[in-house]
Amino acid sequence: MTRRFLTSAALALALVACGGGDSGGSPPPTGGGTPTPSPSPTPSPSYQTFSQLTGDRQFSSACAGTTDQFGQIGLYSDVGFIRSSTFPLAIDHDFLAAASSWRIASRSVDGADYVYTFAPADVITTTQPNTIAYRQVASNGFGNRFSITQPTLGTTNAEYLRLTRVFVRPSTAITNAFCVIGVPTLLTDRPTTAISYSQFSYNGTAFITDRTTLVRRQFDISTSTAQITANPTTGAVSVTLTMVGREFLSDGSLSPTSTALGTYTGQSVIDGTQQTFAAPFNRVPDGSVGGGFSGWFFGPQGREAGLAFGFRIVDGNNDIVLGGSLGARR
Repeated sequence: MTRRFLTSAALALALVACGGGDSGGSPPPTGGGTPTPSPSPTPSPSYQTFSQLTGDRQFSSACAGTTDQFGQIGLYSDVGFIRSSTFPLAIDHDFLAAASSWRIASRSVDGADYVYTFAPADVITTTQPNTIAYRQVASNGFGNRFSITQPTLGTTNAEYLRLTRVFVRPSTAITNAFCVIGVPTLLTDRPTTAISYSQFSYNGTAFITDRTTLVRRQFDISTSTAQITANPTTGAVSVTLTMVGREFLSDGSLSPTSTALGTYTGQSVIDGTQQTFAAPFNRVPDGSVGGGFSGWFFGPQGREAGLAFGFRIVDGNNDIVLGGSLGARR
C-alpha cells in the first residue's frame, strides 16, 4: 500500500463561547463567602462548509465501485466490484493547496499501488453540473480521470460533502471507483432523536452480463432512490437502496427506458465511538448478495450523509455488478 505522506489535517472546529455573570444579591446571613456562579451552557460546535476549507487537507472518505480485470470494459473481460471501505482503507483524497491539486492514491485489485496528482492543467470540459473533471494520459496510454462534484440534494447544493470518481488503470486492471468525502460530524455532536434522509444524489454504474452470450450492458443509476434512517438511541443506521438503471446506448446517450435492478437493505449498528458505519446488503426479498455499503455523517448533527456501495448478484441468467456512491440530506 502506498505510504501516506500528509499529516491528517483536523477540520477547523471553532467553539462558540457562551457565558454569563451573577446579578447582585443579599450576602449570606452567616459565614460570608462568594455565591457559586451558574455553570455556562455547553458550547455547540461550529463547522466549516466544504467550500470554506483552506490549506492542505486529507479528507475522510468512503469508496466503492467496479473493476475490469483486463482493462476491456464492454468486451469479455471479468467485471467485478470494489468492496466499500472508509478512510484510511479507502482511496486517499489529499488536497494540495499550494498547487490547487488533488493527490489520489490507493492500490488496485491486481496489487498495483498508484499515486496520481491532478492539477489545474489537467482540467477538461464536462457536461455534469457542479463538477470539476481532470484527465491525464499515462505512459501506458490510458487516460486516467478524476472528478469532484457538489451534488444537488433536493433543491439545495450539498454544503458538507462532495462526490468523486476515480477512473484509473495503473496496471492491467481498471479501477472505476465512486467516493464520498467531506467534513465529518463530531462524535460529540450526535442528534438526540432519530433522523431520516429524504433527498439524495447518486453517482455510479451497473453492468449486466448475459451468462450465456457474454453480452454486457452498462447502465447509469442516477434515477435510483433510497431510504436512510439513523437512531442515536439504538445506534442503528438502516439503508435501503432501490436501484434503477438506464442503459448506455451505442452513441453514448441514455435509453429512455428504466430497468429495475432490485432493492437492497442493510443495517449497521454503531456504539458512539466511531464516525463511520458499514454493513452487508440483503436483496429484497430473496436474501444475501456479495457486498455492502459504508459511509459517514457530515456537518452539524449529521445534516448530510454519504455512503459508497459495491456488490454482485446472480439474477437468473444475468450477472449484475453495481458500484457507486450517494449523498443525502435530511
